[in-house]
Amino acid sequence: MLATVILFAAAVCATAGCAAAPAPARARTAAWVSVPGMSGTGLTLTQAGGRLYASWDAAQPGTTVPREVLALLDPGAGAVVAQNTFSAGALSAPLFAGGALWVTDSGPFGEFLLRLDPVTLMVTGELRSGAGGHDGASAAYAGGSVWLAGGDELLRVSPVTAEPAAVIALGGARASSVAASPDGSVLVVSVQGGSGSSVQWRDPRTGALRTARPAAGAVVIDGVAASGVWVTATGGVPARAERYTAGTMTPDASVPLGKGDVRVAGGRLWVTGGPRGDYCADASSGRRLATLPGAGPRRARLVAVAGRVLYYAEPAAGTGARIAPVPAPAACGVALSLEAAMHEKSRGSVRVEQGAKRVRTYLAGHLVADTRRPFLVWEIPYYPSYYLPLADVTAELKPTGATEHSPSRGDAQVFDVLVPGATAGNAARRYPDSPLESLRDLVRFDWAAMDEWLEEDEPVYTHPRDPYTRVDILASSRHVRVEVDGVTLAESAAPRILFETGLPPRYYLPLPDVRMELLRPSDTRTHCPYKGTAGYWSVDTGDSVHPDIVWIYRTPLPESQKIAGLACFYNEKVDLYVDGELQERPRSPFS
Repeated sequence: MLATVILFAAAVCATAGCAAAPAPARARTAAWVSVPGMSGTGLTLTQAGGRLYASWDAAQPGTTVPREVLALLDPGAGAVVAQNTFSAGALSAPLFAGGALWVTDSGPFGEFLLRLDPVTLMVTGELRSGAGGHDGASAAYAGGSVWLAGGDELLRVSPVTAEPAAVIALGGARASSVAASPDGSVLVVSVQGGSGSSVQWRDPRTGALRTARPAAGAVVIDGVAASGVWVTATGGVPARAERYTAGTMTPDASVPLGKGDVRVAGGRLWVTGGPRGDYCADASSGRRLATLPGAGPRRARLVAVAGRVLYYAEPAAGTGARIAPVPAPAACGVALSLEAAMHEKSRGSVRVEQGAKRVRTYLAGHLVADTRRPFLVWEIPYYPSYYLPLADVTAELKPTGATEHSPSRGDAQVFDVLVPGATAGNAARRYPDSPLESLRDLVRFDWAAMDEWLEEDEPVYTHPRDPYTRVDILASSRHVRVEVDGVTLAESAAPRILFETGLPPRYYLPLPDVRMELLRPSDTRTHCPYKGTAGYWSVDTGDSVHPDIVWIYRTPLPESQKIAGLACFYNEKVDLYVDGELQERPRSPFS
């Protein structure tokens, strides 16, 4: 019913007596990818800002304490690029707005709207509210604002400050939800309880009520497209999804659901598990367009529609879950959303340079490749990847038959990497017909699938070092004071200042100069090829908690030993005084 569908483990479906899914008209062979550490319990996949995100239920390591995990996926490589953990509760599907990622977190500590960095998933802003209802809060982006609903209030939130700009009462509603069209021109709110249930069309700039449609029982907003909103009444018998015209909120189309599910994505309606099988439909009329393919004989559930790709998922023994991308049928006529099209256009070119270092990579103790002619390819702006000459590959590359498309690099052939006693599935890619001639005789190995990478004779972690990034660490006698909410967190006259290309100066302080009683340990870990692995603390001032704003490298890499055991605060999130002068909060990827 929502844009993101929850995939429960197979045992749950068996005990609940789930109906068998209708057989697809034509099964397709899919390239299944197992993602280590990704649980099949409560698994959701969502496209936001042109990226693919997953969330799932997990216990904290070594405990039975539940938590929610949000991760940025590289689905082609089967890798988790970044992840963050949250307290157990209801974590919403990610929303991309104003250059940031937004989620609602409804848990035992209250209802929060969180603004996250879309790449690192670090929290860059938060709003605590009373918006939570029985099913948690929800958020949407329309009219230049983030809208938050869940209880008896609708909040208009500034995407810049993450602070409420307006609060609109919803007439004593017990629960509410909000949705918007992809272009932000239509804002729809569903309300349950109070003076009755209804679906409301509201002004996307002010939130003022324009038209309301009474509803019998609870109503779930499935999505907005083609100037209409699709909704499902949860108490309806038989269950149907209906389309209301946004301007008048009058019903003009419907589709039968039975025990099935419906979502709106890519300008189309996607129906799964219903009495008419799995299919795509026109979002204006509900007219069936094409039967959806399966993902092979195991027939897993469709969990996401991202651009022109359908993502299927199923539990996988020993690995938690695995996913498979399958092209959407041409008859579905899927168009990229505005944000996905803009993202794809921005990826239309990449930077390629030949490096001078000797690079080696190993799997299970066996040499996979050894080259003195590596190529650095900036697939994303933040750091490069290694592409190695095919002639310098010693491992066996076994074709999987799968292909992947990149707007900039062309079509990739996917290979398993084989060495004696070990196989890394889907771990290599070649672009023999790439529009970039320099890539045609190169191989890209998935970084995380290999056991070891060496630059010359030294190991390198996380990703290749960027030759245009420099890190200098200097001892200083400047007086540094750190405050948040008017509370002094640290004060030192012996900082180590770290200068890194493209980032603001970082002030690393001795632990005796930090008020450790205000710090709360966090499970968050991040990795840097220049500094190593960082652990984090949150700050609890008594009046508020600021998640993950302090970090420490306890055992940094040799070139960064000067910051070992020192604490550093995000300049972007605290008030930093240097020699008595308040520093302007910098704008960076972590702002």
